[in-house]
Amino acid sequence: MMAEKIKISGIKITSGKYMLTIGSVLSLFVFGLFDSLKGSTISALLGEPGFSYSLGGIIVMRQYAGYFAATFLAGRMLDRFGHKMNQAATSLLYIIRKRKAAI
Repeated sequence: MMAEKIKISGIKITSGKYMLTIGSVLSLFVFGLFDSLKGSTISALLGEPGFSYSLGGIIVMRQYAGYFAATFLAGRMLDRFGHKMNQAATSLLYIIRKRKAAI
């Protein structure tokens, strides 16, 4: 069974690639939208428990430091171990983390 082809600006692409591209762009948009809400809501989030802005900055900085480290290491791990092994390891770490959180 052949995939349906869509022609955009003279380029023929399969509908699966088209949907994957649209889904990727929309997911980046949603991630950016929620990420940009931090700035406008930080004062309300810090004010209720009585945290200072410096502590709020440290919390946000730690999140981005973890994001940077994971992004940096992910490329090296993908090159060395491949996609399937990394997906399995990530899933295993996620399950372990969720079980520890439930205890």
